[in-house]
Amino acid sequence: MGNDGGTIPSRTEILSFSLKKLKGSGADAGPGGGGATLEREWVLSQMLNTYRYCRLSKEVLAAPVVSDSSGYLYNKEKVLQYLLDRKKDGGIGRDVPTIGSLNDVVQLDIKLQGNRLTCPLSGTTLDIDHDGDLKLSDVQFCYIVPCGCTVNSNILRELVEDSEQDAADRKGAGAEAVKTCPVCFTPFTLSNIIDINPQDTAGQKRLQLRIDKLKTDGLYHNLKPRKTKKKRKRSAEAAADGQQPIGKADGAKAKDGKRQKTQV
Repeated sequence: MGNDGGTIPSRTEILSFSLKKLKGSGADAGPGGGGATLEREWVLSQMLNTYRYCRLSKEVLAAPVVSDSSGYLYNKEKVLQYLLDRKKDGGIGRDVPTIGSLNDVVQLDIKLQGNRLTCPLSGTTLDIDHDGDLKLSDVQFCYIVPCGCTVNSNILRELVEDSEQDAADRKGAGAEAVKTCPVCFTPFTLSNIIDINPQDTAGQKRLQLRIDKLKTDGLYHNLKPRKTKKKRKRSAEAAADGQQPIGKADGAKAKDGKRQKTQV
């Protein structure tokens, strides 16, 4: 059995295989709604594993924790190591499509200690190792960009989402409402609420549309501006000529002009 070149399956793979096997055998069929229960338990298990393990290293999550634009959680140390290794290898080897720099992740203010996850809005603490009595709405958390405050999704949306009439008016005006984070009071917009590892297709599609729009607007996931190729080229040319980058040179000229005026 040993040394045969095989790999040890992860817990997620085992659960996935078990789910397919049960569905194929018809064990979840029938009027009792067994299929729905099985599906709920599977999704619940997936969500709880999100708060246990770093998606990159599969190690236990430990502060500081960061998240990418798809809502996956990572140990920040492992992301830094990944970026250094990737640079060293010239981008060959492991690849995480959503992370190309630290601007592609947001550091979270998440109340996660060991197996206990707390929502700062409700004060409710979940024991993620004993999931028998939890509902899916209990474990669906989200965070806000740019502050990283991490709270229960349903509670946050009840607090900050517009009424149907407000949403319709705003859609007509083509503008997003600016809200205030109920934890730290940082301004944000509704599109910058990121569900952690959304299990539904609609949630995943919403996050993809958001990052596509940010790229069009020249912004990273953390809302910092992207460096365009043109800017990088001009900076490189200025450095090669022994000059200051254009922006800095202009600033220096403006300051010199100010000084001369003052002296006169």
